[in-house]
Amino acid sequence: MGHDAPSSAYLSVSSQGQVVLALVGVGIGNAEVVLLDATGTPQLSIDTEGKLVDAPQAVPAGLNLPVSDPGHDKLGMRVDLVRRQEMALGICGARWLEKHASGVCADAAKNCKHEEHEHE
Repeated sequence: MGHDAPSSAYLSVSSQGQVVLALVGVGIGNAEVVLLDATGTPQLSIDTEGKLVDAPQAVPAGLNLPVSDPGHDKLGMRVDLVRRQEMALGICGARWLEKHASGVCADAAKNCKHEEHEHE
C-alpha cells in the first residue's frame, strides 16, 4: 500500500472537548493519531505501532488506542494507553498529516522543531 492517502480515518471527541483524529494506513506504523483542542489546533501526535481497530479516545493521561491483538483476547483487541509525555508536541509525530496539512494544522507543522525534520 502506498502512502498517498489514508485507507480510513477515526474521529472521537472527549467530554473535555479534545478531538482525536486517527488516519489509518499512513506513517511508519499503521496510523497517525493527532490530539487537537476544541479549536482544532494540534496539541500532541504519534505514529502508532499497532493496527487500529476502533477510534482512539482522549483520556487525562493521554490516549487509549484500541489495536488488534489476535493472541490475547477473544475479540482480538487490546487497548493501549499512550501517555502524553510519549507523544510529540503539535503535529510533529504525524509525518503524513504534517506534509498534507492546511489551515491551523499547517501552521502547527511550520512550528515543528524536531531534529529529524530539520534536514528535509
